[in-house]
Parts: sequence; C-alpha cells; structure tokens
Amino acid sequence: MAHILIVDDGLSSQKILQVFLKKWGHKTTVIPTIARARRFLSQKKDIQLVILDRMLPDGDGLQLCRQLKRNPRTRILPVIVLTGLTKFREEINSYHSGTDLHLTKPVDFTKLRHYVNAILHRLPYRGETPHSLVCGPFVLQPDENKVFVGDQALPQLPTKIFRLLHLLA
Repeated sequence: MAHILIVDDGLSSQKILQVFLKKWGHKTTVIPTIARARRFLSQKKDIQLVILDRMLPDGDGLQLCRQLKRNPRTRILPVIVLTGLTKFREEINSYHSGTDLHLTKPVDFTKLRHYVNAILHRLPYRGETPHSLVCGPFVLQPDENKVFVGDQALPQLPTKIFRLLHLLA
C-alpha cells in the first residue's frame, strides 16, 4: 500500500481519484493548492507518488513538479500530471518539468491503475538506495560530491572532507 498525494482543486476529480486509489489499496491525501502541498510535503516523508493537476487556484501544478525535482529530498518522488489541458505542447511542458507521466482528463482508470502500479514498482521502492543521503538537515549527493542544507547547495567541499562527512552520515 502506497501513500499517494492528490493535488487537485476539483471536487469531482478528488472524489473519483480517492475512490479508485483506495479501492486499489492505497492511502490518499487530497490537497487543493500548491502552497498547501509544499507545506505538507516538507513535513511528510511517507508520500510515494504525487498525482498533480495543472490548473490550480494558486498557479500551474508544474511549478510544484519543478520544485520537487530540484530538491534533493524529493527529486526521486514520482509525479503523474493529470490535466484537462489537451495540447501536445502542454504534454511536452509536463515532461520538461520532470513529470513521470502526463495524462489528460477524462482518464481511463484501467490504464491509470497499471501506470500507478508500474511507477510504484520502480526505483527506489524496490529496495535500491536513492542517490542522496539525508542526515539531519544535510542532504549528501555522493555521485556529485555535493552537500545541501534544505534547497541550498553548500560551496564545494574538498574531496577528503566530503568523504569524511559521507562516512559519518
């Protein structure tokens, strides 16, 4: 069972997604705005998938997607964009923003179920470790020898100091 965050302000979309996702065995949390979703995601660590609308009261859902993909703590969090925007250019914008899947409404729920299962089956939920190591307020990216505090990258550390920090984490 996965915990899935639904970021959508449409009551009918919220309800139908909740019904199907719960029927498929998942826990859901529904949030109607980008700002509230940001606050929620900064506090909750158990979200395994975000289903995101594009047209939200406080902006384009892709803003949240880009923020999630830039943040070392959330960059591996899968995002499905579910939108009424049907133009091909909108789909391309979604993928350029880091979304894992772009679907247009009305959605085929049989397909959605298979997509959700496939995405949740992928890394890192199969036991592989992410490319980031979280230690208190610090996020280490060993592949790139980078250290972050929150969203802020620290100046490049000498290799020996980075290795020591990585060892201690």
